[in-house]
Amino acid sequence: MNEGSNLRTAAARSSNISFNFSGKVALVTGGNRGIGRATALLFAQSGAKIVIGDVDAAGSETVEAIKRDGHDVVFMSTDVRDEGDVIPQ
Repeated sequence: MNEGSNLRTAAARSSNISFNFSGKVALVTGGNRGIGRATALLFAQSGAKIVIGDVDAAGSETVEAIKRDGHDVVFMSTDVRDEGDVIPQ
């Protein structure tokens, strides 16, 4: 079982509440690993389109896991510590 499946299984077990985010977009910073990854996966499973912002562009496993499950996702290289990456100029 791959890490994406493990995270999805853990997220499903930890919540008895069902959310419907169809037609919504979730922006998840730090979405390539850890809590950010689990959050992105859970939002996708709940119907949201996902935008992952992270400094680590090499962490494409989250994007690929979401795409494999048939959900919409994009990655944006973003450093939230850098105002220029967050606020349009």
